[in-house]
Amino acid sequence: MRITAAVMVWQGAEYIDYCLRGLVGNVDDVIVIEGAIKKSLDAGYPARSNDGTLDILADWQREGVTVIHANEPSIMDQWGRMLATVKAKFGRTWMLCCDDDEIWDARLVGNFRAWVDSTDKCIGGWVTGWQFVNDFWTCNRGKASCFLDTRKNLKWRMWSERAFISGAVNLTTAKMAEPQITGPPTGDVCIYHYSKVKDAEHWERWKKWCPHPKSLRSMHFDGARVTMPDVRLESYTGEHPEHMRAHPYYSNPPA
Repeated sequence: MRITAAVMVWQGAEYIDYCLRGLVGNVDDVIVIEGAIKKSLDAGYPARSNDGTLDILADWQREGVTVIHANEPSIMDQWGRMLATVKAKFGRTWMLCCDDDEIWDARLVGNFRAWVDSTDKCIGGWVTGWQFVNDFWTCNRGKASCFLDTRKNLKWRMWSERAFISGAVNLTTAKMAEPQITGPPTGDVCIYHYSKVKDAEHWERWKKWCPHPKSLRSMHFDGARVTMPDVRLESYTGEHPEHMRAHPYYSNPPA
């Protein structure tokens, strides 16, 4: 079945090029939605990225990536705009959703395709990811990118494990039996999430763009480095996607 990667970005010059490197040529379509949500505009931030993101996207458009610009009231509305665009442009497809700092290893995209093709009752779910904190070698595990079958009448509700609704039914709660909402086997399919490999200035700017008080309450800053006292961190001894080894933070994490 067709796989369409849907990427959301605003002020994402640090990672968007690397995100697209892992997707273009490995999925059937890639579409990017760029722009700040209304909360950012109300706070005085620009509607369009001004950190080099637009130049990077222009280069990828020449490689066949579709780019749309939007400034919806909320992140959920932004994703809803993306879902409507994907349905109209590509029809029936698996929509694989990720942010600009969620990186796919090209070697694992094929595993994802094999898994969704073999799971006829699945309508959506989550992909396990490595979430890196402070540098590329400290991490915690969690759920990151989500995916859904556009044949179903799904709508965005909130960015959590209750992200999808169909009618009035929460699709990712325990009320729905497996395997309707599930995820690929850990290790066979995973993503690499680099959003917390940032210095304090960048992290504060991100919080103002997309405030999540509940999820950020356990975080504080130790000097210029982000620490997460309520989350168990571990040393990462595996491999990063090959193209991420060229990223400046691979050898020189933000101070």
